[in-house]
Amino acid sequence: MVFQVVNLRRRTRAPLPENLIGNLIWVVPTTIEEEKVEFHELASKLRTKTASFFHETVPRIRGDEEGNKLMFESVKEREALMKSVTDVDLYWCSSWCRFPVYEMDLG
Repeated sequence: MVFQVVNLRRRTRAPLPENLIGNLIWVVPTTIEEEKVEFHELASKLRTKTASFFHETVPRIRGDEEGNKLMFESVKEREALMKSVTDVDLYWCSSWCRFPVYEMDLG
């Protein structure tokens, strides 16, 4: 199982300023059933899962009440999933691409 961290900063109802301190992230889980997976297949699965998240879940997150509910449900589901698996390799990944790290204004 691969957990990919995605940036939601530009996807909020009112986009947050790029120089605002803090992160708004979501963890998107992707299950890999095969024992051996080629890198391009893994990248394709991650891309598909992330695109699905952006098209299906992000619009629901933008609703104030539903967004909060989805956030807490996601954390609970991930916690339950991690407690339930015993013989599964877990990998966490993220990308710093397109994060405005060098443009931060700290004062």
